[in-house]
Amino acid sequence: QRIWQTLRAGAAFDANPVVAQGRVFIGCRDGYFYAFDATAGGLVWSYHAEGPISFSAAYDGGTLYFADKHDFVHALNARDGKPIWKSPQLPGAGFLSWWPVVNGPRVLVPGTNNFAKGQGGPSLHALDIADLFPPGAERLESIGPSDGEG
Repeated sequence: QRIWQTLRAGAAFDANPVVAQGRVFIGCRDGYFYAFDATAGGLVWSYHAEGPISFSAAYDGGTLYFADKHDFVHALNARDGKPIWKSPQLPGAGFLSWWPVVNGPRVLVPGTNNFAKGQGGPSLHALDIADLFPPGAERLESIGPSDGEG
């Protein structure tokens, strides 16, 4: 049974919501990132990004991280929606799916064409594993097969 719904957004949602701090956080194709009260559904705050948001967010320690289709990555304070930082415009064809991954002080944001070899822009294949897991960092077991590049 439906608990609540919203008509506050100006377009449909493609992203998955993040539920934390008693709120539902979600980006929208209308270019806004929204925070709704998880119990009653009321709008708590909204933040206008550079473009439509189809990229699900990551949450870590009170900060929300997401990217928009105009190639900017945003970090927002989950409490009030105020920007903490915004990246420079990144290369690629926008952020259309997946979600950021927070690993210590790093935020990894896989894009549409900047994750495969030979397609321009920074490549995840070019990252040194030591950059992702510096000495002393916890390493996790692989959950699937790996090729010669890891």
